Amino acid sequence: MSNRLFGSDEHERLIRKLETIAQLNDTERRALGALPLRIRRYTEDTDIVQQGDAPGECCLVVEGFVCRYKVLGRGQRQIVSFHIPGDVPDFQSLHLKVMDHSVGALAPTLVAFIPHAAISELMRSHPRLAAAIWRDTLIDASIFREWLSSTGRRSAYERIAHLICEMFVKYQAVGLSRNGSFELPITQAEYGDALGLSTVHVNRSIQALRKQGLIVSKGSRTQILDWKGLKKGGRLRPEVSAHSAGRPSGLRLADAPRRRRAAASGRSAKELGKRLQPPTQANADWDSRAERCGGDHRDHPTCHSRRCDLQARSEPRRL
Repeated sequence: MSNRLFGSDEHERLIRKLETIAQLNDTERRALGALPLRIRRYTEDTDIVQQGDAPGECCLVVEGFVCRYKVLGRGQRQIVSFHIPGDVPDFQSLHLKVMDHSVGALAPTLVAFIPHAAISELMRSHPRLAAAIWRDTLIDASIFREWLSSTGRRSAYERIAHLICEMFVKYQAVGLSRNGSFELPITQAEYGDALGLSTVHVNRSIQALRKQGLIVSKGSRTQILDWKGLKKGGRLRPEVSAHSAGRPSGLRLADAPRRRRAAASGRSAKELGKRLQPPTQANADWDSRAERCGGDHRDHPTCHSRRCDLQARSEPRRL
C-alpha cells in the first residue's frame, strides 16, 4: 500500500484501481480519500448485496474475493463475474435502483460501503473522475462480452485458461501479484457455475494446464509458469488486457519448468513442448459440448455442436 497521503488504506484501494484506468492528480486523489466509508467484514459464502435489493451504497472490495451471480427459477446459480480488491462490483446501482443480481463473498472479505450521494457529488465535482468510473463500467461490460464469447465458442480447456489469464491481468494491474503468483480461491464447482461446465470438465482442464507446465496451484494461490503459453491456450485477445499496465512484469515467460521436465524424461525441451500442446480446437469443442448433445456426435444428425458443424461443413446446408 502507499503512505496513505490521500486517505485510509481502504481509500488507497480505490485510488490504485482508478489509476490503472486514468492518470489522477493530487486534487482528485484527495477527493477520493475524503469519501465516507462504512467498513464491514463478511465470511465466505455470504451475500453482500442480494438480488432484488435497492441499495443506497456501492461496495468497494478491500480484501478477499467476490463474485456477482444470478439465481434462476430452479435455484441454479450462474456466476457472471469475479472481483478482487480495488473493484467496485456494483457501480451500476447508482442508476439501476433495484439489483438484478447478487454480490457474494467467496472468501473472507472486507468491504467498504460508499453512499451513492457521495459518489454522485464526487462525479459532479470532478468530471475526470466521473469519466474514469464510466470507463471502469465499460471495461466491466467488455469482460461480460468476453465471458459470453467463451461460453458460446471456447472449449472447456480454453475457458479455464482464459479466466485464469483475466484474473492475473486484474491482479497485476493493481499490484497484487508477484512472480506470476496471485490469489484465486475458486472451487471447481464455482468454475463450473461461472463457465457453464461440469466439474468433470473443470477438473480435466485444470489437470491439463498443470501437466503442460502452464500453471501450478497450492491452496488458494495460483502461479503462472508460462504466460505466453497460457495466453495461447485461452485464445486471449490483446484488448482483454488493455486496461493493465502493459505486459505483465516480473513473470518469467520461459521454459525453465519445461527444461526440468525434459531433463528428467530424457527428451529435449522442444520435443516435450510439442507433446504438451493443447488439444486441437475441433476435439476440444467436441468434448466440451458432449453434454449438450447427449450422444455420440458422429451418430447424432440433429446435434448443433461445433464438432458436428465442422464435420458437415463440406456438405451444402439447406435452410
